[in-house]
Amino acid sequence: MDIAAYESRRKSTLLAYILWFFLGSLGMHRFYAGAWRTGLVLLLIHAAGWAAIGLAWTQTGHRWHETVTGPGYSSTVIWSTITPDSPLGMVGSALLGLVGVWVFVDLFLTYGLIKRYNTSLAGRVGV
Repeated sequence: MDIAAYESRRKSTLLAYILWFFLGSLGMHRFYAGAWRTGLVLLLIHAAGWAAIGLAWTQTGHRWHETVTGPGYSSTVIWSTITPDSPLGMVGSALLGLVGVWVFVDLFLTYGLIKRYNTSLAGRVGV
């Protein structure tokens, strides 16, 4: 193959960092860089964290109502919290914390992921 084939298939570092910034916790920058296995792991940890927090909220969330009144209006506000002693809430928070650390570390690893993909591509197409 030739350089045109390489240029049409190579990955952009800028696009990878844009994906990292907006969709990093979902692992989209890793999918883009060809590291789909670790991207999938990151996506599953993210989903499991939010699922655990959602379950904790439905099972142990404290809800209370507060009526706010003023001249000519009255409104009811519903508050909801997850108790700190909720095991599912703690698991979900820990998983999302892990995702946060992983995404921060990926700030420094994404360039290498793209470089490795492009180097591998160059070897495959014979550039």
